[in-house]
Amino acid sequence: MIAFSDIVSLQMSVLLMILTGFVLKKIHIIRPENEKCLSDLVMLVFMPASIIYSFSTDLTIDVLKNGIVILVIGFAVQFLAMGLNKFLYNWCPDSEKRIYQYGTLVSNGGLVGIPIISGLFGMQGVMYANIYLIAQRIFIWSAGISLFTKQKKSWKTLVIQTITNPTVIAIFIGLLPSIFGLSYPNVILNAVDHIGSCLSAMSLIVVGSILADIQWKGLITKGMVELSANRLLIIPLIVLLIGRLLQLPEDIVWISVLLVGMPVASTCAVLARKYNQDYKLASRSILVTTILSMVTLPVLTLF
Repeated sequence: MIAFSDIVSLQMSVLLMILTGFVLKKIHIIRPENEKCLSDLVMLVFMPASIIYSFSTDLTIDVLKNGIVILVIGFAVQFLAMGLNKFLYNWCPDSEKRIYQYGTLVSNGGLVGIPIISGLFGMQGVMYANIYLIAQRIFIWSAGISLFTKQKKSWKTLVIQTITNPTVIAIFIGLLPSIFGLSYPNVILNAVDHIGSCLSAMSLIVVGSILADIQWKGLITKGMVELSANRLLIIPLIVLLIGRLLQLPEDIVWISVLLVGMPVASTCAVLARKYNQDYKLASRSILVTTILSMVTLPVLTLF
């Protein structure tokens, strides 16, 4: 069980790092032309390094079993969200419905979730979190993209995009030595550890810089309330209930619950803009759920 005080303390740290990015963007230290560079550093350097280091551990039978369990949970959650999306938001205009459905399907587990999991469960927790997120990363490129384009990608394209994703490549790089009973030299692991340790702060600063561009007017709507309830409370509580009914390992259940309960993914606004959808609504959904998650995540620990 996660202590309420621990998650509150972590959330305050997360909030301060997000506010740092927010302020840096407002005072133009982070500019639009270098924001993409920071995002690329997070996604292509800091996150892969953190993943590689988190997998530099002995693969015991228990670790392998837990890895399989949390991978199954990750896929189950994505299929659950897809199923719910068939019944949710049908009263909305199609342009809004796409945004809300994507927000229900994809959480910000990578940028916001990993720092919290790291603080609560250490590097082994980060390893499990990245295994869980494999399913979400696959669904981003399949069901997620189709929400904005209404075009389904071929299995060949999906497989290529999945296995060439930097985070998936990092998992393989991290696992490879353990599979053969080897390990990377300490000089390499130390360097990777130091680079990966930048992930928490930099990812949250990037999130804050993204939020700095969002307009506050008209934030609270019926659709936003429904999305927030589904994203932050209902689906996480379903996962918590099923995990306890199946008597799954407590740490695996809570890592899953916390990742499910993260705010709407930043990719929602990125993809909406790329495919000429309502990116302003997408941006507002990121802001609202990010703010509300500061309250809902500690609340989840009370169950």
